[in-house]
Formats: sequence, structure tokens, C-alpha cells
Amino acid sequence: MTERKEKMAHVSEYVPPEVRQFVGKRIAVKLHTGTATRVEQCHQENTNINKIVARYRRSGGLPEAPEGNYGDTTDVGEYYDVVTKLREARESFENLPSQIKDSFATPEEFMEYVSQQESNANIRAENAAKDRANQKAAKSDVPPPDKPSAPAEGLAEPES
Repeated sequence: MTERKEKMAHVSEYVPPEVRQFVGKRIAVKLHTGTATRVEQCHQENTNINKIVARYRRSGGLPEAPEGNYGDTTDVGEYYDVVTKLREARESFENLPSQIKDSFATPEEFMEYVSQQESNANIRAENAAKDRANQKAAKSDVPPPDKPSAPAEGLAEPES
């Protein structure tokens, strides 16, 4: 007796007779999920590894990669963190005054402008100029503090 048959003889003592006929045999199992499929069969030839290798042997070159942006993104972080930052950036852009938003076609264009080193200096200079203009306007609109305006109706004048 071969070693395998010896092992099977030992196992068959503990296996019920209705299962014993299948011990040591492989059974093909098929799973029928229906006829509909969500897989596009038109890509079958382009994704079959045997056909890719055959094309390589004929031409001597690998198929061209589709156009796109390829780069090292190991320092970007987790997907969730990146999406959160992008959402926050869009919300920040939407909260800007319309004068600034009109200067940029997209939030991405604005973020690129802000992220450049030299544009940061321009933004600071623009903000400083606006602050000075706002301070001058505020000073000219407010009456001097030593001359109070007339009291409102129903209010008594302060006693001296």
C-alpha cells in the first residue's frame, strides 16, 4: 500500500460511509450567479497576460502606458486627510469676498497662487494697503470723541 492510501485508510475509520466515497477525491464546485455581469468584456484582449506577453515577443517592447500624471505620492498622506484638506480649501475659497474670487477661475488656481512664495508677499502688501485705507476711512467717518453728538430722545443729559 502507498503512503497516501495508508493515511486514507486511517482517516476512513472515522468518516461516515456516505462521505467516505469523497475522501481523497477532488470535487468540482461551480457557482452560478446568473447571466448578467458588470465586467466589460471588450477589455479582455488588452488585459489577458498571455496576449500581452505574445505581443511583447513579437514587437520587443511593452505596451505604452496611458497618458496621465505619474509621480511619487508617498508624502501626501492618507486619502481621507487629503480629501478633507481639499474640502476645507474649497470652503475657504467660497468664503472669500467676491472681488477676490472673481480674480481666479477655480479654487485650485487660487490655492496655487497662495502657495507660491512670492505671491505671499504680494498678498501681505495688498492686505496692509487695504488695512491702511480702512483705517483712514474709519477715522474720517467717526466724529471726534471730545465733541459728543446730541443725546437721543428720552435720554437725559449727563450731570456735570
